[in-house]
Amino acid sequence: MRSGVTINKLWWEHLAPKPMISRRREVEQLLKTFISTSPYGAEWIKVAKNPNDIFRLKTGQVIPVIHLTFLGKTPGFVASFKKIEAGHRNVGVETGYKSGKRLEDEEIVIQPIISIELVTDPLFIQAARQGKAKKQ
Repeated sequence: MRSGVTINKLWWEHLAPKPMISRRREVEQLLKTFISTSPYGAEWIKVAKNPNDIFRLKTGQVIPVIHLTFLGKTPGFVASFKKIEAGHRNVGVETGYKSGKRLEDEEIVIQPIISIELVTDPLFIQAARQGKAKKQ
């Protein structure tokens, strides 16, 4: 399956922190691997390719944020996905959707997101490698 994922070089150089600029290809490869090896990744990219598409989510469903984590200069990885919890909400003015269906109670909409985290604190990196970093 060809995902066709590429990151625009000019946008990347404009938006990414300096230490990440040279890692654009690594980020692309992480995305391509996730999309081609995960059923959720295949669905995620299908929605992400259309700028107007959204995920309609209820409690217990996966939040569509691909969170790429980099600990210093080591290879990056796709972090675990979080799920919608009771009480999660979003704010928006949109009430009409392509499906014509209104949002159900406790249903929210989220567009696909890519989040990149670069950890540079040597003490945190050491703690993470030793399994001593706490999840939030």
